[in-house]
Amino acid sequence: LQPALGSSNSYEEGLHVYLDSLRWALKFVALGEIGHAAEENVWVVLFEMVIASERIVVLSVFGAWAVTKAMTVMQDDLHFNVLKKSAMRFFRKHNVSIETQIQVMYSLFETRAAQVMQRHFQQLMDENLPDELRRTVSEELWVPHLMSLGLIVHVKDWHSAFLGELSLRVREEVIASKTILCKEDTPSVAAYYIIEGRLAVVWSSSMRGPVTDFAPGMWVGEQSFVNPARRRNHTIIARTLTRLMMLPSNSFHELISQLGLQARFNAFRETQLEKGLCGRCGDVGDHFTH
Repeated sequence: LQPALGSSNSYEEGLHVYLDSLRWALKFVALGEIGHAAEENVWVVLFEMVIASERIVVLSVFGAWAVTKAMTVMQDDLHFNVLKKSAMRFFRKHNVSIETQIQVMYSLFETRAAQVMQRHFQQLMDENLPDELRRTVSEELWVPHLMSLGLIVHVKDWHSAFLGELSLRVREEVIASKTILCKEDTPSVAAYYIIEGRLAVVWSSSMRGPVTDFAPGMWVGEQSFVNPARRRNHTIIARTLTRLMMLPSNSFHELISQLGLQARFNAFRETQLEKGLCGRCGDVGDHFTH
C-alpha cells in the first residue's frame, strides 16, 4: 500500500515516516481515504488525526454497546426458553389439562416484556437502592394511585407514616388478555388498581344484568380492605393486556395493627364502611361498587 517507504538511519526522518503512516492508517480506517497529500499544514494534519480518532472511539463504543445488548437479549431468550420447557415438563408430569397449559403459555408470551422489566426493576429496588431512596421511589410510583380510594385517604390522616409504609407493600402485576384475575367465592387476598387495560365481570351469582367493565383509575377487590375474610362475589377476567397495582389485604391489615390503628379502624368500619365503599369512584360511606 505504501511502496515508497523504506529503511532510514535518520531519527527525524523515521519519526516523520511513522507519524505519516499513523495518519494514513487513521484516515483509511475512519475516513476511508487511501493515499498521502503532498504538503499540508501540520495543524491540518493533526486536526484530521483527531477527527479520525474520535470516529474510531465512537464506533468502538457503539460496537461494545451493540454486543452487550445482543448478549443481554440472548440471555433473556435463553432464560425464557428454559422457563417454558421446564413448565411444560412439570405440567405433563402432573397431568395438567391441555387447556390450562395453553393458557399458561399464552400468558407467558403476552406478558414477557413487562415481566422482564418488572424483574429488573425489582432487582434494582431490592439490591441497589438504599432504604430511603427506595421509599421515595415507591411513594412517587404508588401514592397517587393509592389516594384514589376514599378509605386510604381517611386512614392516612390517622398516622403520618401510614401512606409511605403502605406504598412499600405494593407491587405491579401484568396479566394477559382473557386471563382470569379472580373467581367468585375464592378468598379476597388482594385489591387491585387498574393502571392500564380493562377488566370485565363474566360471572356473578348476584348479577341482574350486564356489568360495565372496570377501566383505568378504578379498583377491584377493595372489599378485602373491609374484611380480609370476605370472599369474592365476582369472576373477573382481563379484556386486554392489563397492568395492575396490587395491594395484598393482609399487608393492609397488618400495617393497621402495627401502627396501633386497629380500634379506630374497627369503629370506622362500623360507622362508614358498612354504608359503602366503591371501587369505581373511590367514595366511602355512600354506596358500594355496582
